[in-house]
Amino acid sequence: MSFNTISELFKNTVTKYPNRELYFYKKGNNWSSLNGKTILYTVTDISNALLGKGLQKSDKVGIISTNSPKWAMIDYGVICSGCATVSIYPTLIPSQISYIIKDSGLKVLFLENEDQLEKINQIWAECPSLELVVMMNDSFDGELDNVVKFSTFLDMGMEYGNKNPNSFSDASESISPDDLLTLIYTSGTTGTPKGVMLSHGNLASNIKATYRAQKFNDHEVFLSFLPLSHVFERMTGHFSAFGIGAKTYYAESIETLAENMKDAKPTILISVPRVYEKIHAKIVSGVERAPAIRRAIFNWSYKTGRKASLLKYNKNSLPFLLKVKYSIAKKLVFDKVKSTFGGDIKNLISGGAPLSKELGEFFYALNIVILE
Repeated sequence: MSFNTISELFKNTVTKYPNRELYFYKKGNNWSSLNGKTILYTVTDISNALLGKGLQKSDKVGIISTNSPKWAMIDYGVICSGCATVSIYPTLIPSQISYIIKDSGLKVLFLENEDQLEKINQIWAECPSLELVVMMNDSFDGELDNVVKFSTFLDMGMEYGNKNPNSFSDASESISPDDLLTLIYTSGTTGTPKGVMLSHGNLASNIKATYRAQKFNDHEVFLSFLPLSHVFERMTGHFSAFGIGAKTYYAESIETLAENMKDAKPTILISVPRVYEKIHAKIVSGVERAPAIRRAIFNWSYKTGRKASLLKYNKNSLPFLLKVKYSIAKKLVFDKVKSTFGGDIKNLISGGAPLSKELGEFFYALNIVILE
């Protein structure tokens, strides 16, 4: 599908896949889902509510929350209204959040829960641009004129949309590639964080390059656990995944990642090297604690995989005997390692920091490719 802005990418997907379940999240002990049509309705209401509040193109709207379908839909709602999303790490302290609100001139802020609201209440008096807070948890019961819950905000959007039926399409279609998409404040740099301005064209070109490199099919499954407030997960696991109509599961937390992988069975896993290092360490320690016979089987399989991977990497065919050994090693060890990722993984993607050569070679020897 052709697109030059993220609003076009969004509308392409919900038009093509109205009945496909695209977002999955844990509700109690079960996974619930949202299809393209439901996502479109929600995004339209968010967008219309912002327009109804008088926000203009490139006005700033913030999100402070962990990953969830609501995070994703709020982002698209902000984007399709023509406003720009300011993604704020939920771990930041009040003074850091205050700096970002004032520096960006942020007008509306979506908050995950009361813990985040407590931070905002400490600094709101020094943030004159902030007009409205929207609580993402509908269990919130302390609504005020300037603090409303998510369902109330959606009702505002529905009312505005009924009175202005073309508002959503007019706003989303007026966006150009040069328009501001998002402000992302840097971390880990010296001095105060810098608000990096990224346009629709910046992200669209990155996504198109990803599609050329990765060759996704029509039935990919992603598991989102890296913070959406960072550009890596936002570009790959959020925009790129949605653009191909992939199913995206939202992990409950980093602690439940292994369990969530078994449920979601992702075909693509996006992570930073640190997570792959932890998985590597867990595999190695498990082998070291295993009985001698299992250690011997793993070590033999790994050596076989190393020999085969060098030939495969250089596009050479495997000799008959090595092919037989590799097939045995795959059944004894490699498929079991793959099952820790859910069993359907095609490859891993690494970014955000350099991946060590040794780590890449270790997983490649176990028949798992990490693309950097």
